[in-house]
Amino acid sequence: MQITEKQLEKIAAWEIADQAFVSVDPIVKYIQPAITELTKSGHYDARVVANGGLSNYYSVALTPSFSTGRLSLAPEWTPYHGPGLLIYLSLMAPFAAMGRTDVSYEAKSSAVQPLDLDSLLDPRFGVDRTMDAALEAFNESNYHFLGLSTLLQPLPAHIRPYEYCLGEVPWDRVFHVLFSNTD
Repeated sequence: MQITEKQLEKIAAWEIADQAFVSVDPIVKYIQPAITELTKSGHYDARVVANGGLSNYYSVALTPSFSTGRLSLAPEWTPYHGPGLLIYLSLMAPFAAMGRTDVSYEAKSSAVQPLDLDSLLDPRFGVDRTMDAALEAFNESNYHFLGLSTLLQPLPAHIRPYEYCLGEVPWDRVFHVLFSNTD
């Protein structure tokens, strides 16, 4: 799926850029069902990282599944520090991105490294089980995972992110408009 300049302009202004998002909440209609599908196997834990409050996207980190015992605050609880797959889903249009991240879950806190241009992945089946599961879970949703060739395209000169992005500057790629933040 190709992104038009008009869609980029609307997304940069934090305006809905796809008719499918005008009358529905994309979190309820498309994202939550896919996350439920992803986690029902018991192989993956999905943690919401951003839910659109201060960002124009929703993001979820996928890690190996945790047992109830590991998640408790009991002395035998083991923190998780390791790799994860981070999925960004625009709340303005049905565009998504994924990439590798570092995840740290402690008893009372968690940290997930945000995506940046160098952590993005080309979404395709056969890379690993986690990516396959994510692509399969979102297959029935309205979302399209964009490839690197689209996400890394330079923005037209007149389009800039609304405020800021979590990655390194300059914020001059399609990725930066699709997934920006505000205070």
